[in-house]
Amino acid sequence: MKSPDENLREQIDILRFLLVFGLVFLHYGRFPGYDHNPWEGLVPTDHPVATFTNSYFYFLFLSSVPLLSAISGYLFFREVDHSAAFYLKRYRSRTRSVLLPMMSWNVISLVVAATVLTIYPNYGKILAYDVFHLRWQDIINALIGLTQNPANFQFWFLRDLFLTVLCSPILAFVIRRAPWTGFTVLCVVWLLNFNAWHVFHRPDVLFFFYIGAMARLLNWPVATMVTPRAGIIALVALLVLVGIRTLAPLFVPDDLPAREALLNLWSDGLRLLGVVALWGVAPLLVSTYVGRMIGKVAAIAFFLHALHWPLNQFMKAWFVRMFPDHSDFTLLINFFGSSILSVALTIVAAWVLNAVAPSVFDHLSGGRSRLWSAARNRVSRPMAEKVPQVGV
Repeated sequence: MKSPDENLREQIDILRFLLVFGLVFLHYGRFPGYDHNPWEGLVPTDHPVATFTNSYFYFLFLSSVPLLSAISGYLFFREVDHSAAFYLKRYRSRTRSVLLPMMSWNVISLVVAATVLTIYPNYGKILAYDVFHLRWQDIINALIGLTQNPANFQFWFLRDLFLTVLCSPILAFVIRRAPWTGFTVLCVVWLLNFNAWHVFHRPDVLFFFYIGAMARLLNWPVATMVTPRAGIIALVALLVLVGIRTLAPLFVPDDLPAREALLNLWSDGLRLLGVVALWGVAPLLVSTYVGRMIGKVAAIAFFLHALHWPLNQFMKAWFVRMFPDHSDFTLLINFFGSSILSVALTIVAAWVLNAVAPSVFDHLSGGRSRLWSAARNRVSRPMAEKVPQVGV
């Protein structure tokens, strides 16, 4: 019989992988050769099925970063004693598991981009950086994203997460003294997307990390806060509201006053609803076959987050060569094919690297190689638990 802590740990592991899996679809971006931004929703006159699908998945997984941030805040403050030693220990841990792997992956991306462009000079732009003319400011930004996105743009999340970790003593002080005042201020900052002095790339990580920290420091019953029934209801509502948001161009006029503010507020609401829905249904997955299969690879979530882009862009270009004619059908093949193949290749790459160079994999996966081995060994546990054990 698993303890509540074990159930919660497995629930979090499964959620992490599912959320990063969703980011692969969210980061697919525009269809090749088209200017359609998934945030705009359905384009009724230009491949409506494909543009609807792309935008639908985009809005569906907008809650990935918020929930990942909340989980990070919750886990950061486990066994907290608010001493200087505690925070220094956490800083060292997050340096090893977040900052250094992020920098290594960005170096790899720069090298890969330079190699591809050397062999294929006309390949086109791969990164936001001119890899052959990097100034020292560009190198700093490419590695840690000081004032712009890192080389792997998705690492803006890890950059903001590490900076939030550095602010953790301040956040803990606010939570202990005036938790709801801090919540209100950060919520307003998040809703307004206010970014004073460009300290954070976006306020999402700070706000939801704060929520996760509140849950831990105020001893919220996180395992039972959202019941599976409420989670299912929230998930159904999310699926419907995401569809309506995707269809917004059909009934929200372009010249509507405050149109962008309305759609932004709607999208933020989907983020919050997604957090509730995914957290609520996660316990239902833990004991299922699908959940156990996800549990086998859940520990490579960091590795998938790091590798999926620009890998998915290379896969996208490959599918264009395979299916050059643009139609709803071929664009959907490109969308699902490049995203799923990117995940599959990442799992294979992680397995091979862990077998050949486990220390390298451990570094590039944020120190999670042992968790992966342990998770795979746990898959057979549900069958074993059905057999009475004597003397154990």
